[in-house]
Amino acid sequence: MAISYIALTLFAVFQFALLVSKNKDRIINKYKKYYLVMMGWMDIATKGFRLDEYLKNCGYHQIAVYGGGDMGKHLIQQLKGTEVRIQYVIDKITFPNQVDMLPVYRPEDILPAVDAVIVTPICEYLKIKEKISEQMKCPIISLEDIIAGGKT
Repeated sequence: MAISYIALTLFAVFQFALLVSKNKDRIINKYKKYYLVMMGWMDIATKGFRLDEYLKNCGYHQIAVYGGGDMGKHLIQQLKGTEVRIQYVIDKITFPNQVDMLPVYRPEDILPAVDAVIVTPICEYLKIKEKISEQMKCPIISLEDIIAGGKT
C-alpha cells in the first residue's frame, strides 16, 4: 500500500514538473518574441518609419488597440498627437477602466466601429482575431505584422 502511494506521489510530482517545464519554455519563447518585435520597432523607428503614416496609407484613421499592457501603451504613446485617432482599448482586464485616458472595453462587449484593430499581444493574435472578428467587420492586424511591414 505504501509503495503504491509513493509511486502515485512520484508520478504526480513528475507530471507537475513537466507542466512547469512546458510553461517555462512557453513563457521564455513569448518574451523572446516580444523582445524581437520591440527591437524591430526601435530599428525601423530610428530609420524614420512613422507608424501613423503607415496606418494612414492603409486607410486606418480611427483605430482600436487590443491590449493595455506595455506594447499597447507604447503604441498609444507613439500615435498620440497624430492624425490616427485611437478610439478605445480592448483588454480582458478593464480595471482601471481607462488606459492613457482612453475607454477600455472587454472583448465580449459591443465594440464601436473603427477602421482597424491593432493587436499588441502578438503571441495570442490568432486567438484574439478569431474572437473579435465575430463582431468586428474591420481589419484586425497584429502589431508584429505592421512592424514587419515597416522593414520592407
